[in-house]
Amino acid sequence: WESGGLENYLALILKGGFNGAIKAPKENMKLQFFSSRTLGIDLCYNIPLKNSHFIISPGIGVVHGNYVSKHKNTFTRNYKDFDKTTIEPAKKLISKRAREDVKESSFSFWTVDFISEIGFKSNKEEVNEGFFCAIGGNIGLNFSPNTRIMYTEDKENKELIIKESFNLARIRYGLFGRIGWGRFGAFYHQILSPIFNENGPDQSTKVCAIGVSIDLL
Repeated sequence: WESGGLENYLALILKGGFNGAIKAPKENMKLQFFSSRTLGIDLCYNIPLKNSHFIISPGIGVVHGNYVSKHKNTFTRNYKDFDKTTIEPAKKLISKRAREDVKESSFSFWTVDFISEIGFKSNKEEVNEGFFCAIGGNIGLNFSPNTRIMYTEDKENKELIIKESFNLARIRYGLFGRIGWGRFGAFYHQILSPIFNENGPDQSTKVCAIGVSIDLL
């Protein structure tokens, strides 16, 4: 259907970039920025507002976030209280002879996001040409968390993957902005909700993502 003479249209936006942590109160929550990566895809339904240059875009997206510990720490269940998740050096979870050979420790999970944004297109007739910018928000469901420890033992590269809840918060929400030209742009996404629930290791650290995007349609 049409809105004010301009046709509605779909956008399929591929996004990739890096994750960061803001206001991490604990040294062991800090991240390796360039190793902590994000990759996601959004399907949006763009609705032009009459004959203006503005559009409203509801949509849905899927994103995978990977968070690499700067100090090679990992998340695990507290042996005294198995309802709690704590932060421990990754080397404690592998064999003694490999403890000095931990290469990387990461935490990752998936999110399905419901998103809504309002955008501006300088070229309203050719929507994939010219300058654009947009701001919006998301609310989503986190799932499938796991930790991964990469290390060397007996001259072989190994990895230990642990899949459990880790008291990951089920809901996440945040704000984002995009700016660019044609099909290509840059984005910033600020998550306002904590990563973990009340039984997790931290409630005050907020994560963000920054990167580039491309409209595939």
